[in-house]
Amino acid sequence: MQYWGHVVGVRMQGDMRSEVFTHLQKLPNSYFDNNKSGVTMSKIIINFTEQYQNGMTGFERFMEIMREDTEKEYKNPIELKNVKDNIEIDNVSFKYEDKKQILKNLTLSIESGKTVALVGPSGGGKSTVSKLAARFWDIKSGKITFGGKDISTIDPEELLKNYSIVFQDVVLFNSTVMENIRLGRRTASDEEVKKVAKMAMCDEFIEKLLNGYNTVIGENGSTLSGGERQRISIARALLKDAPIILLDEATASLDVENESKVQQAISTLIKDKTVLVIAHRMRTVAGADHIVVLADGKVKEEGNHDELLKADGLYSRLWNLQTKSSQWTI
Repeated sequence: MQYWGHVVGVRMQGDMRSEVFTHLQKLPNSYFDNNKSGVTMSKIIINFTEQYQNGMTGFERFMEIMREDTEKEYKNPIELKNVKDNIEIDNVSFKYEDKKQILKNLTLSIESGKTVALVGPSGGGKSTVSKLAARFWDIKSGKITFGGKDISTIDPEELLKNYSIVFQDVVLFNSTVMENIRLGRRTASDEEVKKVAKMAMCDEFIEKLLNGYNTVIGENGSTLSGGERQRISIARALLKDAPIILLDEATASLDVENESKVQQAISTLIKDKTVLVIAHRMRTVAGADHIVVLADGKVKEEGNHDELLKADGLYSRLWNLQTKSSQWTI
């Protein structure tokens, strides 16, 4: 019993810890032994406390956002009309709250109509760059511009009108396929939704659903596979038709068949767009106009695929490692 009190004690803080421990004290010791189903109380408690810890992290961020001035007025608000859709990241350093520095004096240019790929070891700051470009977080050091305009002076809602975002963790709602895709543009007709669904290669699995486009897909698309959920996300981005596309690990967790279909859908999505793409699978970005290798929050190398291979640096090493691993068999 004392052990389980310690488990809860080290994982929780404040009133919640005290309340849970009080309830645990009321349980008989036999309750903490393995039961017939094989599920141990240790697993129950550890799972609960981990969920609590993760939930509190999200809740604390939520409260930070709620405390912000949601009605902030921008002096001389900027309308992003007829501006060049290029992004400039100039000497940006960034860290999440009191955590370690993620980006260190990063300078990066994403030219209009070009595809720029960010690659490198995990934890190098790739995902952070994409989130800062869309102003999910504000920076305190350096400057980020969109079309030559400092994004800190642009209303976030106005800025996000120019972005279509496809991340690995797709957010879907307990509604129909049709309405989940229509979130890309609320005024879209059924015909327009079906058109982009076909472009994103969704029609082949939607037609097999019980009620087709009117099928309710469950909370966060629980009735769909990972590849199907990802393709709905891409269809949504196609419907929005924003000039800038952010792709973050869009195929990282997919099997070979689904990855192929999603890659075809992505090829349609990014045509004639300004694209910032992040990937661990190097072969998926070999055709990018410009590749930037990030490590420890800094640019280590940049160039196109052939140039980076010839440089025989970090990119070349990562490429060779992945090429060898793809040929490995049992």
